[in-house]
Formats: sequence, C-alpha cells, structure tokens
Amino acid sequence: MELQPWFESDDYQQLSLYTELPEADQRLVDSYRSNGFVIIEDTGIDAGTIDAALRSLSNKYTQSATGYSEGGRVQDAWRFSKYVKTIATCEVILDKVRKLYGREPLPFQTLNFRKPTEQRAHSDTVHFNTLPHGFMCGAWVALENVDAENGPLFYYPGSQKLPVYHMNDLGLEAGYASYKKYEDKIESILQASEYRPRQAHLKKGQALIWSHNIFHGGSKVLDRSRTRLSQVTHFYFPGCIYYTPMLSEPMQQKWTLRQVVDIRTNRSVPTYAGVAPLMNRAATALAGVRALMKRF
Repeated sequence: MELQPWFESDDYQQLSLYTELPEADQRLVDSYRSNGFVIIEDTGIDAGTIDAALRSLSNKYTQSATGYSEGGRVQDAWRFSKYVKTIATCEVILDKVRKLYGREPLPFQTLNFRKPTEQRAHSDTVHFNTLPHGFMCGAWVALENVDAENGPLFYYPGSQKLPVYHMNDLGLEAGYASYKKYEDKIESILQASEYRPRQAHLKKGQALIWSHNIFHGGSKVLDRSRTRLSQVTHFYFPGCIYYTPMLSEPMQQKWTLRQVVDIRTNRSVPTYAGVAPLMNRAATALAGVRALMKRF
C-alpha cells in the first residue's frame, strides 16, 4: 500500500504517472503539490443543471452542527436530487482528480450551502481522513458568481504541508464539544506560520479542488442581501481505512471508522483489510506531533 499520494514523493516528476501526462496536466500536478489546490475554470457543468439543483434544494436548508452564522446547508442531497448527483459526479472534475491521485476517486459526500458559512479556518482532516493520510480531497463548485462581497471561500496556499492535527495532538478532548477550541488552536498555528489567506473568487460553474489538509474557511460577508450558493463534494480513494478524526484518539488506539458509499453506484465501498497494523503504524507516526505543538 502506498503511504502517501504519489505527487508528494520527492521524485514525483520522474514517475510515469507524471511523465506520461500532457504538459497542461503536469502543470496542474505541480500547482496542486505546491499550493494544495487548483481551480478548474471550465467544468462543463451547465447553468441548466445548476439551476435545477437549486430548485430541488428549495426549503431544505438546515442549520449546521458546527454553527455557521446563517443560511444552513443540506448534507448528501445527492440521495434525493439527481441534479446534485450530476454535479457531484462531474466527469471533468473526476478526470482532474483521477490524474492528480493516480487512483479512481470515490465521491462519498455532498454539502450544499445557500449562504456563506463565515466558518473559521480548519482542515477537513479533522472531520474525515484516511489511513494512510492524504487520500481524501474536496471539490467546491460555485453555483453562482462568488466575489469579495458575498463571503467567498478562503484558503491558505501551501498550508497542506502542516502536520495532520487530531484533537489529542492539540491538547483537546475528542468530540464536537471541543470544536471552538480547535479553531482557536488552528488560528494560533496559522498566525505563527508562513502561510497567508487568499480568497477564491469563482464564476458560476467553476470549481476549486483542494487537498485533504489545506486550511480553509468562509470569509466575512460584506453584502448580507446576497446568497453564496455552492456545492462541496468530498472524495476518498480505494484501498484505505476511512475514519472520523474528530471522534478518534490515535495515541490511545481509539478510532471511529466510517462506512463509505460511492455516490455513483449507491453501494458501500470495501475498506482496507489490514486495519490493526496500519493503525499501530499511524499512532507511532503521530507521536512526534505533540512535541511540535508545545510551541503553540
């Protein structure tokens, strides 16, 4: 089993996965490795599909568990909306993700937002991750034009190179009750780092693909009369253990595993068979993170 995505290897540009790509896709991989994200300007998702998806979501938005400021969200709307499913399985996005990771992507979750979240910086690795780390990513699709006024997504280019932080690594108890303290810790880490935030201004139908550990959130809303309609699809990859870090304690060998369903087929995805050895290896690898955290 690979212990990291191929593009994270020091010699990735010598691998056939890279050398056999067209030059444009090589640049895509280079940018993704360096910055932790890429923007897809032409996804092929047409306005009619987006508009139909939005109609199917009308009056279904609910407040999120992590307390977004307003507007709420709909999780896994692909289960009842064929248009949300069409966006989640967009072949252009799947093809880019496939080239980036050299594996078949498994779309497993959708989140649809009506209003900006104004969510503080976080990494998706606190919500869902894999063993080995790194085999998860997300695609954020603008369902309307997004600019500085209506609370765009912000991200810290390059911040995916920071360690993967579990709650215990930050001196916190596992569980959603500690989430605000998690955000405080992450804010301190980012302020002390070399990374600086940037906003994503996307047009309707464009997408941003980000790597598992890049830190991101929702910018403050300047025009509260506007919506910020968007859809997120999260992807895993085959041959991994899938788990919920927020509810896990790796140093104590306590893991909350996830059962994953492939959106394309609505079928459960098999997990890697060698669970115990891989978890032991992961706990050992994480032992040094706490020493690093004493600085914050």
